[in-house]
Amino acid sequence: MDSKNKISISFREQNKESPKNELVPYKDEQAAAEEVKNYEQPATLQSYNQKKKGSSFFKVKQHTQSPVKHLMVTSLTALLISLGLGFLLLRMFVSLTDDGSRAVNTIPSQSVNQENPQSSVVTSGLEEMNQYVIQAGVFSTQDKAEEWKDMLADQSVASFVWERNQQFYLFVGSSYDRGEADKIASDLYDKGIETYVKSWSYWGGDNNLVTSSDGGAVPTLLKHIKSGTLTSLSSLDREKLKNDLERSGVDASIPQSLNNWNEKDAYNLNRLQLIYAIEKVTE
Repeated sequence: MDSKNKISISFREQNKESPKNELVPYKDEQAAAEEVKNYEQPATLQSYNQKKKGSSFFKVKQHTQSPVKHLMVTSLTALLISLGLGFLLLRMFVSLTDDGSRAVNTIPSQSVNQENPQSSVVTSGLEEMNQYVIQAGVFSTQDKAEEWKDMLADQSVASFVWERNQQFYLFVGSSYDRGEADKIASDLYDKGIETYVKSWSYWGGDNNLVTSSDGGAVPTLLKHIKSGTLTSLSSLDREKLKNDLERSGVDASIPQSLNNWNEKDAYNLNRLQLIYAIEKVTE
């Protein structure tokens, strides 16, 4: 073949153009991706913008309503507190009313139980009383009165010294009845003892017998003295009365007078000594 008519095939240009041909699909893909991205982005942005606008509107609306909500919460709280305080005050009022009713109801029971042994102070008024006494003498000193008392004892005659207004009276008997008193004086005269019968008053005025507690012992004692039945009590009844008086808190000289009771007393000196003990306590 002729050398001019040679066909030469060069692979260099193809190799150079190959990268260009290969880049075309990449650019196309990139352009397509950008178109897809550009296509999807507006929808996303639109949705986001709508949410953002909605959120902003909600916040503005919520911000606008917050004072009203705060006022409602405050009002509701105040209402609850008011209701609570009203209920509490009502309970307190009912409680005070109940306590007042109980206090009023307990007053009569306290007055009824004034003579209960557990009461703190009991005052027994002493009305003025009198009886007839058989007097053997009156002295200005106790020593002289005790001397005559010993002289009568030597003659088997019991006697008792009563001090009043710095005078010492020597009594040998007593009675509520004048006739009985005269008989006692007559019996003593037969024994060689001269006496004098007179009325003798005691107690009365502002004299009160006060005890720390009293189960009725003091009123019982005063009743026996007034009625003259004290001398007729049995030894057991007298012992019981003495024990009750000791528990009442009365002055010890009063139950002691019952303890020194002389069973052979014929002229009522036991009663006279007890009356004297009460008078000395109430002076």
